[in-house]
Amino acid sequence: MVDDYAMVNTLERGAAEMLEPRVRGKVPKVRRAAAVCAANSALVLMFSGETTNEEEEAILMDDMYLIHLEGASSLRFEKAEAQGDYLPGPRKGAIFQELSPGKLFLYGGVGPDGKPCNDAFVLEVDGLKWTRVFFGHPDLAHPTGPIATLCQGKLVSILSSAGSPKLDIAESLDFAGVSESFDITTRMKASSLELLSFVEKWTATQAAGFELASDPGSLAAEFDKLLKVMEALYEVRSKKGYIDLLLEQLSEAFSFLASQHIGMTKQMKALEEVGRAWEE
Repeated sequence: MVDDYAMVNTLERGAAEMLEPRVRGKVPKVRRAAAVCAANSALVLMFSGETTNEEEEAILMDDMYLIHLEGASSLRFEKAEAQGDYLPGPRKGAIFQELSPGKLFLYGGVGPDGKPCNDAFVLEVDGLKWTRVFFGHPDLAHPTGPIATLCQGKLVSILSSAGSPKLDIAESLDFAGVSESFDITTRMKASSLELLSFVEKWTATQAAGFELASDPGSLAAEFDKLLKVMEALYEVRSKKGYIDLLLEQLSEAFSFLASQHIGMTKQMKALEEVGRAWEE
């Protein structure tokens, strides 16, 4: 494995210049198939990769380095200590790309056991914090890992079916869409609107039943009306505790959503009307 460094000056088209940089800091052990990504024009991150030990056995490095580009021909290495509830394990051949400004995306690779790493992580460059955004069983991934890249925020991977020598399966995963579907405010708003619709219809139905009781004469003449009144009375008595709690929970949920700058004025007014109808 080659253990030297080079920088390429590409400021002039068609005249790229290879420079031998001055290297400072804690230089990492030489390796191959490391995950490398530029965070900005002055910082490159390198994660894991494969090297050899004293017995010339291949091993994976469980480390990450910051490579500071301090000038036209100057590099400074710094060993990084990352944070996070789940940290990516050592691997080789993983993809490492910019997901959005300040966030880098790590996916796949092959782990120490020779099995593909069927997981994905996002690294916040400020603070060096990892967040695991996907995890699957290694046996569900292609033995050598998929060919993958990020395209417009989506993970696009190409792999082969079992026993096939051809890479003939293309898959994509929209992390933004998946993340939004599990977002607490998104889910709370959707559930709250469903519950509000339910309680509006329920109170309207019971109110219509009690309205029939205002004409006792018609109840004696029409048994169907009497049944509706009795059903409304049973519903109110049996579900009073549930409706009281539901109205209280919806009020708290709408207040929280409003604090998150989500427009809930219309829904809060509708809830107030339901509350007044319920009290009557």
